[in-house]
Amino acid sequence: ELISFHKGPTSYHKEDLVQWTSTSTKKYLTTVITALTTVPQFTAHACAEVIKNSAKELNIKLVSIAQPIRIALLGKGAGPGIFELLEILGKDESLKRLKKLNEQL
Repeated sequence: ELISFHKGPTSYHKEDLVQWTSTSTKKYLTTVITALTTVPQFTAHACAEVIKNSAKELNIKLVSIAQPIRIALLGKGAGPGIFELLEILGKDESLKRLKKLNEQL
């Protein structure tokens, strides 16, 4: 499991995709990707602020974007907190994984 964390998901847990994505998820992820691109210090706190603000702007509950982000980062809907994951993976790797899922939606 650590290897898949390091290399990124090769697939996405189908049940989690069904449960946590919708026809609007691509729009939500695009908004978050754009916002995260502008974060100068890619810390858990900074990422949390940007993602929470994006959810507010999109008028959605945080979970509606947090779970797709977790799926993009890990390949599944269960795991550590997304803000810490984003910081650990770093900006480039996090954005790469988010874009990869978004392209497949």
